[in-house]
Amino acid sequence: MVIEEEKDSKSVITPIKPPPVSSPRKTVSARDLIKAGIIKPDDKIYRVYKGRRYEAEILVDGRIKLEDGTIVNSLSKAATHISKKSENGWIIWRYKDENGREYLMDELRKRIH
Repeated sequence: MVIEEEKDSKSVITPIKPPPVSSPRKTVSARDLIKAGIIKPDDKIYRVYKGRRYEAEILVDGRIKLEDGTIVNSLSKAATHISKKSENGWIIWRYKDENGREYLMDELRKRIH
């Protein structure tokens, strides 16, 4: 958008900057789920890839420890480590609560928003 002003019988075009775009949501990590009391350190999560079930452990700092001992900083990196392709870990990893109910990690993340 521009505004046209008259100055000494000459037109001057003054650009108007649009308002800054705010990000739609805060980035949430497994650590945020721990802080919110939604999951606990040492909780197990799992995923199935090519017919095999993989488990991982949530560490106290929110990182994820995979079965092979690899420790990663995010659910997506944990998913990618297994499949060797970029994946959104929030919609891949599952959590089973103490009552046996299963949730995608993404469902747990939405409790924070």
